[in-house]
Amino acid sequence: MPTLDLASWRWLVSRRRALAGFGAALLLVSGFLELSENVAWRSGEEPGLERADRAVLVAFASVRRPLLTAAALDLTALGSPLVLGLFTILLAWTLARFGRGRSAAVLVLAAASAGAWTAVLKRIFERPRPDVVPRLVEVTGLSYPSGHSLGGAAVYVTAALLVAARASGARERAGIMVIGVALVVAIGMSRVYLGVHYPTDVLAGLSFGTAWALLLLATSASLRAAASK
Repeated sequence: MPTLDLASWRWLVSRRRALAGFGAALLLVSGFLELSENVAWRSGEEPGLERADRAVLVAFASVRRPLLTAAALDLTALGSPLVLGLFTILLAWTLARFGRGRSAAVLVLAAASAGAWTAVLKRIFERPRPDVVPRLVEVTGLSYPSGHSLGGAAVYVTAALLVAARASGARERAGIMVIGVALVVAIGMSRVYLGVHYPTDVLAGLSFGTAWALLLLATSASLRAAASK
């Protein structure tokens, strides 16, 4: 009966992980495109979705309190380009110091490309910022998708997956992923609470940013598996 040696087993596992990552990324991109078609390319043709967007903004505004506002401002800062850039530099440097140069390169690429994707997608869809409720922070530029959500998902999901891959057990890996996902969701919710994004802006940013993170990691895993075959 044929058996797999250790190198072959590692290649097989890496290949399966890469395929799973590509599949998940494809599903998320499909969801992003479907949402984009309804929100941006069919402007005014989806009154139900528009009403839901506005209703959620009003609901978030109705629970505004000084303590919640302070928390939202802190959370939204975690998705800013400055904080994401500093986080990326620190973690990439740490990964490189421990001999994880490929992982460091993937993280840097995720952070750098997230900003480019945000700029391109905003110019494609050109959705104005919401004016349903008063904004608690001054913002400029276009609304769809949320740059904080896209960038936060691309960077923090990539970081969580890279760190989880080195964890010692399934429980630790699950805990790391829960923290990463909770962080990006909280960043997205803070943008709605502050009145600077529609919920669909945030959902689009989270979907695309997570898909991009999975695509980069799956590509890296696929290349590593091919090199070790």
